[in-house]
Amino acid sequence: MCSGGEEKLIKISELAKICGTTTHTLRYYDSEGVLCADRVDAESGYRYYSLDAVERFKKITFYKEMGFSLDEIRRIVKTGLPLSELIAMMDDKRAQLCDQITGLLSLLANVSNHMLGSTGHEILVGKLTLQAAQILSRLLQFLSNTLQFLGNIHQLTHGDIQLGVAGCD
Repeated sequence: MCSGGEEKLIKISELAKICGTTTHTLRYYDSEGVLCADRVDAESGYRYYSLDAVERFKKITFYKEMGFSLDEIRRIVKTGLPLSELIAMMDDKRAQLCDQITGLLSLLANVSNHMLGSTGHEILVGKLTLQAAQILSRLLQFLSNTLQFLGNIHQLTHGDIQLGVAGCD
C-alpha cells in the first residue's frame, strides 16, 4: 500500500524506541497506510524507515490525541489537506467534544443528585461512592484532555475559542 524514497534508513525497532511505541503499532500503521515503511525487505519482510518518520509519527499521535480516527488521520497526512479543510475537520471534532462534555456533565449532575440527600448527607456509600469517584476522576481527565485539545486547535487556527461548555453550540 505504501512506497517511499531512498535515504538513511533505520529499523522498525529503532523507530519504535525513538517514538516510544511498539513495533506492533508501527506495523499496524503501515498496514493501514498511515505511517508507511520507506522500504520493506522482500526476503525478510523487515521494515525500514527514514528519520523523518519520527516527525510523521508525532503528527499521527497529535491527531490521535485529538480524537481523529485512523481514516481521518490517513486523509490528513497523506493528501496534504488545505488548511481550511483541516480547520473544518477540527471544528467538527470540537463540536463532538462539546456534545460529549455536555453529556458527561449531565451524568455528573445525576450522580451527584443520587449521592446527596436533601440535607446534603451521603445516602449511598461503599461501592457506589467508589464508582462515583472513579467516574469523577475519568471526567476530570477527559476535561483536561479536552481543554488541551481545544488549546491545540487554537494554536493551529489562531482563532478565538471558548473553553467552557457555554462555547458549545
